Amino acid sequence: MKNVNTLFSYDKYYRYIRIVASVTTGVSLIVIWGWILKIKLLTSFLPDLPTMKFNTALCFFLVAVGLLFKTSKRLPRYQVYAGIINVTLLILAGITLLEHITGVNYGIDQLFVKDYFSIYSLPGRMSLGTALNFFFLGLGLLFIECKTRLVAQVCQYLFHIITLISVTSFLTYLFGVGIETKLEFITSMAIHTAVLFIALSGTSSLIRIDLGITSVFSKHSIGSMMARKLFLQIGGMVIVLSYLKILADRYQIIELEFGTTLFGVLFLVLSLSLIWFVASKLNEIERQRQKINHNLSIAQTFLNSTPDPIIIVDQSAKIILFNERAEEVFAYTEDELNGLDLDIIIDKRSLSKFHKRFKKHLVEKVKKNKKKPLELKAVKKTGEKFESEVSFSRITLLEGTFILVSLKDITVRKSYEKELKKITKKYSAANEAAVVGVWEYDIVKNYLEWDNVMYMLHGLNKEDFNHAYDAWEKVLHPEDKQRATEEVEKALMGEEEFDTSFRIIKPDGEIRHIRAKALVYRDNEQHPIRMLGTNWDITKEKQAEQALQNSFRQNLIFVEQAPSAIAMFNRNMEYIAASQKWKEDYGLLEMDILGKSHYEIFPEIGDEWKKIHRECLEGAVNVCDEASFEREDGSVQWISWDVRPWYKAEGEIGGIVMHTANITQFKDSVRERLKIENILNKTNEIARIGTWEVDLGKEKISWSKITKEIHEVPDDYRPQLEKAIDFYKEGTSKKSIQSAVTNAVRSGKSFDLELEMTTYQGNNIWVRSIGQVEMFEGRAKRLYGIFQDITEIKNYEISLKETNEKLNAILNSSYVSIIGTDKNGLITHFNKGAETFLQYSAEEMIGKESPVIIHLPEEIEKRGKALSKQLNKNIQGFDVFVELPKQGDYESQEWTYVRKDGSTFPVQLVVTPVKDDQGEIEGFLGVAADISELKNAEKEIKSLLSITTEQNDRLKNFAHIVSHNLRSHSGNFEMLLDVFVSTYPEFQKEKAIELLQLASRNLKETIQHLNEVVVINTEIDFKMENINLRNAVLATYNSISSLASEAQVEIINEVQEDALIKGLPAYVESILLNFITNGIKYRSHDRNSFVKLSSYQQNGYTILDVEDNGLGIDLNRHGDKLFGMYKTFHHNKDARGIGLFITKNQMEAIGGKIEVESKVNQGTNFKLYFKN
Repeated sequence: MKNVNTLFSYDKYYRYIRIVASVTTGVSLIVIWGWILKIKLLTSFLPDLPTMKFNTALCFFLVAVGLLFKTSKRLPRYQVYAGIINVTLLILAGITLLEHITGVNYGIDQLFVKDYFSIYSLPGRMSLGTALNFFFLGLGLLFIECKTRLVAQVCQYLFHIITLISVTSFLTYLFGVGIETKLEFITSMAIHTAVLFIALSGTSSLIRIDLGITSVFSKHSIGSMMARKLFLQIGGMVIVLSYLKILADRYQIIELEFGTTLFGVLFLVLSLSLIWFVASKLNEIERQRQKINHNLSIAQTFLNSTPDPIIIVDQSAKIILFNERAEEVFAYTEDELNGLDLDIIIDKRSLSKFHKRFKKHLVEKVKKNKKKPLELKAVKKTGEKFESEVSFSRITLLEGTFILVSLKDITVRKSYEKELKKITKKYSAANEAAVVGVWEYDIVKNYLEWDNVMYMLHGLNKEDFNHAYDAWEKVLHPEDKQRATEEVEKALMGEEEFDTSFRIIKPDGEIRHIRAKALVYRDNEQHPIRMLGTNWDITKEKQAEQALQNSFRQNLIFVEQAPSAIAMFNRNMEYIAASQKWKEDYGLLEMDILGKSHYEIFPEIGDEWKKIHRECLEGAVNVCDEASFEREDGSVQWISWDVRPWYKAEGEIGGIVMHTANITQFKDSVRERLKIENILNKTNEIARIGTWEVDLGKEKISWSKITKEIHEVPDDYRPQLEKAIDFYKEGTSKKSIQSAVTNAVRSGKSFDLELEMTTYQGNNIWVRSIGQVEMFEGRAKRLYGIFQDITEIKNYEISLKETNEKLNAILNSSYVSIIGTDKNGLITHFNKGAETFLQYSAEEMIGKESPVIIHLPEEIEKRGKALSKQLNKNIQGFDVFVELPKQGDYESQEWTYVRKDGSTFPVQLVVTPVKDDQGEIEGFLGVAADISELKNAEKEIKSLLSITTEQNDRLKNFAHIVSHNLRSHSGNFEMLLDVFVSTYPEFQKEKAIELLQLASRNLKETIQHLNEVVVINTEIDFKMENINLRNAVLATYNSISSLASEAQVEIINEVQEDALIKGLPAYVESILLNFITNGIKYRSHDRNSFVKLSSYQQNGYTILDVEDNGLGIDLNRHGDKLFGMYKTFHHNKDARGIGLFITKNQMEAIGGKIEVESKVNQGTNFKLYFKN
């Protein structure tokens, strides 16, 4: 049988490795070029995937190229290249691991390419899981082909660990598990990274398919076949069940406990089903195998059961039987070996001792314990000689005595023995170089043999040593002599191994520390007969140990006197030392805690803390910046800690040291500070105050959320120093901010500016920018400040300024008289207009006179009596002007002003109270306008109104007379024509009669139109009603739906359901009917026609849009006569030119108006403005 039973050939699986390596090379090169060219899509490799870091892609490239070199059979130096690449990979991954472990940035993350796309605090850094996988991968590839099987086995399991981590990461993506899990170093790995790791680790494990889990799956044996089937089936089953369990938990389909139980039951049922199926197949295979083995056992001879050549000879040494191995080893055929003399396959120089041993076995039966194998050289058919170990066995049968000769090839063993001799010599030399002495003590003869190193260690000469046991005792230190000799006796008695240390005193008095180890050899009765051991000098180690003990005592003193909370424990978590601060923080001042268990002092400590202690006792370091700790009394204490092991000696952990800090007060202050910051942030949001900062060293600018909102930029906008200045308006604002920033950087001078700027959305705003400078060693290091939107304040300022300017213009106007007084009527302001109107100067009036002197006394007296009666109290003098303003906002009254020269003129005087901040009246302001011209115009208007009213009445009468009389005559004329035609039917076809009938109908229609116009212009006292415009449109549509269907015009009603207008229902119905039927009549026959009605509100109107896609109107030609009577614009046979005229009059009669937009052969849009 073959000794290797694998599923894959080396060529086949090397081909798989090279395919995966080639694909990985391509992928990594694409990502690398994506980083170099700054193409984000290439860095993600696939859309919507997170970017693969440059170092990650570089490491994948190194792994792939290393695999290509390793699997190449062309040149041996390719293996060297692969090793160099793997070392490079180890260095890169190792540095990144150190960054994660130590928290120190060694600059490896962006050493080659800057990460332009990362939003995290450590751009360019691969995740911890990724770095760990690359480290394992590099380590495994470097040593996988090591000759030491254990090392290669460890490397193979490193590949399996990578596969496990990557598959876990891949399944977390597949199952939608978040990265906030406790194993974040696994789940933070990107999915494309995980896939590449799965492929690379899986193919890398094919380099040595005889190791690890790969060896189980790579063979043709029944076990391997079963493993492959069960792995795929159980793996798929577990994945499906796990995903179903996650879905059930995620959507809460079933409760957690029941879901877990159900998961277990389903797994058990499916596993039993698979086991039953596989067991059935295996049982069937086993039955077949037993049958085959039974048949083979019948045909197989016992000779083929051994791995060595077996030959049976007769007494003359003729070969009579042999196994297949004999044919293979000696290269003879079956026919050639039959009857061959055994001497042919024995070297001539070995024949004598071979014959001697052969005859001995032939003559007598040799005892089993004396059957020592004979070593000699055997000869193959080819003449090749090899070392062989020959064993003889005598077989006595009825047919006679036969000798069974077993020839074992010991060529390899002999070479090993030679090598062992060389190694032994080298070992002796190494012992001398390492100053390790070897000694042997013959207990029976009491003879102690030392090598040269032993003499050197003890400072003795060979001639001065008598080789007796007591010679060794003499050099022992008196304090160690008894213990050392007792340990020798215990070793000889078999109670313990001899492994100890002791001191010796050299002849010159120097004391040295010696470490001794030895083995005891015994005879058949288990009596000790010999000791073989070694000695080496450990004086330096002992000195270092003593120094460590001294350091330990110093550490205890340091711990006890430390100003912070520190405690030191042994491996049983018993207190060795504790600082005063520790006792104060944890209320242990009154307790004697030394020697007591930490868990006894704090029984509330949970399993999580105990786990941390155990891990640290194994060498781990656990650091936490903050965590809550609930005490036994229920109080919550916030602490930070650093727990790490302390060492008694190198590599020997003596216990742990805990350094904690009570940060409860700090946490409380942080919470209070966060609360205040939150209030400030809310205040800033309300006040629209943002912050900004410029790092001058890094040339980096940052804006707060409010600052971005003021600039109206997206949340992910990243401001740039050179572009941020472009937001400010060209001119004064931009120059001011540039100058302020320049001065700040040069001299450290702060600034506070109000500036105009244009936002990202194109809006013009006013902002206030306040900047401060942080200086370091005389240079500006950082600019920072606040940024506030003051548009509303600034607009108010501008408006106030404009108002003040207007007010001043008004106050100084020569067309209006403005006079201000105090509460008692003394004039305090007298403007230019007052001077012009009244001929007094301001100097004559201010602080000297009252407005009473510019009024007619009789008007003041008359107004005083009226107010006295109205208000039921005596009012006279200045109070006549201000009594009503005192009680309200203002009073407007016509008065007659008296000029300085005694002439008078009418004015409209408005008196307004002037109030202070508390609303108390502190004076009055009288504004008077000369209404002389207005009075004259009023007289003329009244005269014209009287004339116009009379003329309108006449026109109305005329219109009624004309419409009534003409309608009567028209009716008589039409009736007479009908009578004539009925009396003389033969004239009905006459041309003159037809023309008369046509003229009669046109006259009747004209009179009807005239009558409608008269009605519109005379019925102006109708009562307006609230009308639902959508319902009115729907009613109109119902009345003309057949007409619209016949004309194939779609009527679209998009009027708002709650659209209410003021109007007369008959007018509204007429208006809607006119516009909808016009859209039908003047449709285009070249396209599908529609009339769409929609509405919206604007400035107190509900606007109805009536839009069609018909023939349209040339407004350039007909716009000025569009609403004229009898004006038509198309050749439609039904056009009369009266509809738009009547509609316009109806709209104006109910307070509306009409606007129109139209393009020829595109359509028309009428906008009807109805009052709300």
